[in-house]
Amino acid sequence: MTSIFISSFNCPACCGTNQFERYDRIDVSKTPQLRKSIIDWDLFKYTCNHCGHQVIIDYPTLYFDEENKVIIQYQPLSHSILKELTAELDTSKYKCRIVTHLEDFVEKVQIFNEGMDDKAIEFMKYLQSPNNEDEDIMFSYEYMVFTKVGPLVYQFMFINQNEVVASMNFSRELYLESLSEVAGAGEEYFIDKDWAEKFARQK
Repeated sequence: MTSIFISSFNCPACCGTNQFERYDRIDVSKTPQLRKSIIDWDLFKYTCNHCGHQVIIDYPTLYFDEENKVIIQYQPLSHSILKELTAELDTSKYKCRIVTHLEDFVEKVQIFNEGMDDKAIEFMKYLQSPNNEDEDIMFSYEYMVFTKVGPLVYQFMFINQNEVVASMNFSRELYLESLSEVAGAGEEYFIDKDWAEKFARQK
């Protein structure tokens, strides 16, 4: 079930004290509206009641999606509560992921909401990522993020210093090719760029 915890924080702009609803566990089968709130980042946004300053409040949470058989733990700290879930349900029936950055958590939710496999997406990002040393690209970027634009278009956004500097559309066919490539890969808690690089080298 979805659980909410009321916490307090001080606004970094005016130091005023505010209350914020923090979702420690999100069951989107019971509260499906929260899926869009995560994808749009609204779940982590708060506007100060005193000065109107808007902030992103970063906190750990557990995302549970019965329909897509996915459990995603966003946990910046080393402690993992995914292992504690084994006492509550058979996690072998789910894809279980741990992410340590909020951007990655939002991305994972969007990937699985589209019925896609995050292993295929990470492998695509690895293959499609421009290399500044080998290719003449006109921008610098720190990382790539999967997103959906409109009802049909999928793309990777290139992020540099928290800003989108470029984007690249990709086809469903390209995704299906990558999906077939990772079909034999086992399930792991951490599916990220390090996993993709290791997988590519092993292939």
